Formats: sequence, C-alpha cells, structure tokens
Amino acid sequence: MTSVETGSHTWHLLQDRLARTSSVGVDLAMRSWFYHRTLPDCGDLLCVFPDVSMHYPVNIAIGTEVFINRGVNITAPAPVTLGDHCLIGPYTVINSGNHRFADGRRRIRDQGHDLAPISIGRDVWLGAHVTVLAGAKVGEGAVVGAGAVVTRDIPDHSVAVGVPARVIGHRP
Repeated sequence: MTSVETGSHTWHLLQDRLARTSSVGVDLAMRSWFYHRTLPDCGDLLCVFPDVSMHYPVNIAIGTEVFINRGVNITAPAPVTLGDHCLIGPYTVINSGNHRFADGRRRIRDQGHDLAPISIGRDVWLGAHVTVLAGAKVGEGAVVGAGAVVTRDIPDHSVAVGVPARVIGHRP
C-alpha cells in the first residue's frame, strides 16, 4: 500500500470501503490493519467491526487490544483517547465537539463549536448505543450501560447508566 495521508479524502474513501466488508476473516484483519497503520497513535491487537466511521482521525489515540463494535462513530475535532483493553459497544457515538447555541438571535449553525477532549480509560466497557460528549472522561475500569449519554466525568471502576449518565454502583 502506498502512503495515504491520515484524514485525507483518499483515507476516508478507503475507510468507507473497508467499513462495508464482512466482520470475519481477512476483511476483519484488513480493517484493523488499516487503522493500526494509519492512525498516528494506535496500539496492537485492535479489532474493528464493520460500519465504523472515524472523523478527524489525526486526533484519535487508541490503546492496545481495543475492540470497536459495529456502527461506532468517533468524531474528534478535539483529541479522543481510548485506553488499553476498552470494549466499545455497537452504535456508540463519541464526539468531542458540540454546537454553541446560547445566542437565540443567531442561527445555531453560525455560532461555532465548543471543543473539548474525551478520555476513555483502560479496561472500560461502553455498552450499545452509548453517547460520550465533549469534555467527558470515563475512568479506568468503568462500565457505562447501554443507551447512556455521558456528559460529565465517570469515576474509576464506576457503573453508570441513564440520560444523562449517573453512577449507580462501583466495581470491586
């Protein structure tokens, strides 16, 4: 493979083509290899299922032995970090940018964005359809239940659920 600039039009075309392949065998290996080779900071043993989409990939750092399930969307106008041994459930959205909307006299689209980094600690499990928003930190060993919306920090070894996500317990 010739060198492809991460985040370029060609990079996104390759990502889209690979996202449409199967979840087994050579297709799975090829998709994982693509991200491992082209993301600026990506650990070994990455597993990426179909229909995953990453935007602003130069701002994405992925640890070792991370599993990203089907349909995950990571948008990283500010840095997004996934720690070692993370499990990212299907159709999760991780977005480090939010629209500004405070001025009711102006269209929302004309007010710009607030950007803030997202950090997902090591050994975290984000369940299916979780949303993690700009500025949130999910601590090491935390579990975030399916459908939760993470708008603020989740402490280490916590179990969080709901909209917005709230801590309901702790792991030993």
